[in-house]
Amino acid sequence: MNDEETIQFARHEPRFIVRKPVATVARVAIRNPDHESPLMSGTVVDLSSTGMRLALDYAPAQGTEVTIHFCVPEIGVDLMRDGIVRWTQFKDCDSWWVGCSLDSALPQSSLEEMANKEILDRRDGARLPTACQVTAKWELSTKLVGATIVDYSVGGCSVTTKEPVDQTCDRMMLQFGAEDEAGPCIPVHIVWNHGDSKFGCEFASISDYFRVRRYLESESQAQERVQRTRRRRDSSQSNSKGMVWVAASLLVSLFVSGVNLIGHESELRHQIENGIQTIVDNVRPHNATEDAETLNVNDWAR
Repeated sequence: MNDEETIQFARHEPRFIVRKPVATVARVAIRNPDHESPLMSGTVVDLSSTGMRLALDYAPAQGTEVTIHFCVPEIGVDLMRDGIVRWTQFKDCDSWWVGCSLDSALPQSSLEEMANKEILDRRDGARLPTACQVTAKWELSTKLVGATIVDYSVGGCSVTTKEPVDQTCDRMMLQFGAEDEAGPCIPVHIVWNHGDSKFGCEFASISDYFRVRRYLESESQAQERVQRTRRRRDSSQSNSKGMVWVAASLLVSLFVSGVNLIGHESELRHQIENGIQTIVDNVRPHNATEDAETLNVNDWAR
């Protein structure tokens, strides 16, 4: 594979973020140097099967042929690859970003092992949080398991099952929606698992991502419509109570004006005041406070 073919191939390879760069070790040596050159060391920041972005303490010139010793000690990954420096960028006062293409691809088994140990994030795109309830079924099993989609992105989704499951294969079907209003049925490929109840899944195609997104967005919009309707209803009820409160206040004012025509010591006056106060208490809004705004018949009568 010539340089141009390598570049074109690398551009179309999925590039994945290394979630734990400190778990990686990268040592870079220049091949066939004209003079003695330093051995560069650092970490891997992101990679694909045909390229790496490194954080190094020294930046070789663009186009330099290098040998990269890449290892992840905690899981036993130890690889040696020849490559070419494609670009460099200043990172900070004593380190550089260095992008390299590889002459031969990294084994998929190593990438999967890094993903299983959550060192590598094999999903591209921003992760969108959710808590969507689904039903999961493994391809070689008839058992249905309740599950929750924790987040999703263009590349796939994280799924947590409600009970431990025995993974029978690496393919699973996710059924969205309840039985009476079934949503899309999405096939996924399991690329990593954490224990027996948390799984990292990859969509079979980009169209499946859009189907999931449309469903989740429609669910979110439906919930928002319900919330708006509830807020309008509560507001309407509050306004109605307020109007009743005002009407009662005006009515009481008229009654009190009539009561004032009766002597202050009249038994009839006290009976009317007690009756009016009962009406006021029954229509008083819940948030009314015993302050200057609170209706008090005795104060009005004075």
